[in-house]
Amino acid sequence: MSIALTDIIDSVNQEVENHLLRGTFGAEGDGTTYIWHAAPTGRFLVNDETFLVTLDGEPTSAYTMNWQSGDIVMTSPPDDEAELLVSFNSVYWSDDEVEAAVATAAEMLFPNFYVTTVEEVQGESDKYEYTLSTPFVEAILQVDHSSNGDEPWTTYAGNRYESHRSGEDLYLKFYTSPGDEEMKVHVVSRPYVTDSDTIEVPDRAFAPMVSYAAYYLLSQKQARRVRSDVAVNTLGVGTLSPRQMNDAANALYLRFQMQLQFMKMRPWQGR
Repeated sequence: MSIALTDIIDSVNQEVENHLLRGTFGAEGDGTTYIWHAAPTGRFLVNDETFLVTLDGEPTSAYTMNWQSGDIVMTSPPDDEAELLVSFNSVYWSDDEVEAAVATAAEMLFPNFYVTTVEEVQGESDKYEYTLSTPFVEAILQVDHSSNGDEPWTTYAGNRYESHRSGEDLYLKFYTSPGDEEMKVHVVSRPYVTDSDTIEVPDRAFAPMVSYAAYYLLSQKQARRVRSDVAVNTLGVGTLSPRQMNDAANALYLRFQMQLQFMKMRPWQGR
């Protein structure tokens, strides 16, 4: 019931062709300028071991790099005619953007895909309300109880308890105290990314997640493409129009909807 986050990210990068591209940026010092935009248009620089800044052919660390904007800020303006060279890898989408798209895709799976979990709760005398600790729990399917935690387990009637939400927490409230019995609470949760970098979701949700994450990234990129290509579009030189970019993104969204219909889980019922 879990998928490795790295597997999803690799597939999304493959789908949108978000591959590393080697590049360089060069500038000549004038004794005044100390900030340059080093990233290619529409791409992000990658902070990896291949990133190198040289000044007159010698590696230097006298700079600050803004990885989000792609700007390099030198500690002091290079001397007149000094040669600045930045060597880098770049991508269309940063790792953070791809991970955010995958997390959003996981959220969009609900209620077609969900996670069922059994949470063990220890009853207490004269206690009527219990906080469920399962992440992103949405509903309670049933509550089983046992006097000693062993078989047989008996299911409480639905009119014995109710659930209510306060913020992100779901509470299990009994009308009469269950006493000190041990309980197994069967809950339904939204798919989510865990601290161990896995996504709690059935394996067959892999393909819909890739489709939605790719759609999300392409839609996100349209504003940047419109801004960067406006001059090219005005000149009438061959490039994608906003309508064509939108069509490409919507094709992935349509595929996502079709995959949901064929692969979705059986509807759940609960309280």
